[in-house]
Amino acid sequence: MYVFEKPLKSLLKKELQEAGIEVNGKAPQDIQIHSEMFYRRFAQDELLGFAETYMDGWIDIESIDEFFNRIFLQGLYKKYFQFPWNKICHYLEYELFNNQTAKRSFEVGQKHYDLGAFYFAGISSRLFKTFS
Repeated sequence: MYVFEKPLKSLLKKELQEAGIEVNGKAPQDIQIHSEMFYRRFAQDELLGFAETYMDGWIDIESIDEFFNRIFLQGLYKKYFQFPWNKICHYLEYELFNNQTAKRSFEVGQKHYDLGAFYFAGISSRLFKTFS
C-alpha cells in the first residue's frame, strides 16, 4: 500500500468537491475511479500519470471537457499539475520508511544467501524428479 494514499485520497476528494466534481458520482463531469492505484500514479507522475490512468482504464470521466473546465476554473491545476508532489512524497517515504540500512543489509544477506545445503538439496531433488 502506498504510504500517502489515504491523505492524498481525502485531500483530492475535498478539492474536487469544491470544484463541483464528485468521486464516483453520477454527473457527467464526475470522475469514476476503478483502481485505487490511481492515487499513487497521480502522485508520482502528475499530469502524465493522470492521463495514463485514463488510458489504462483506471478512471473514467464521461465529460472530460467539463471535468477540466471545472479544474481550470477552480485553479486546481496550479496545485496538482504544477506542484512537485511526487518528489515530496518520495522524499518523505524514503526518509520515514527506509529499510535500507547497513545493519538491515547484513540481515537480508543472511536470509537470502545462508540458506544451507539442505535447502538446495531439496530443490535439486525436485528438479530432477520434474525432468525424469
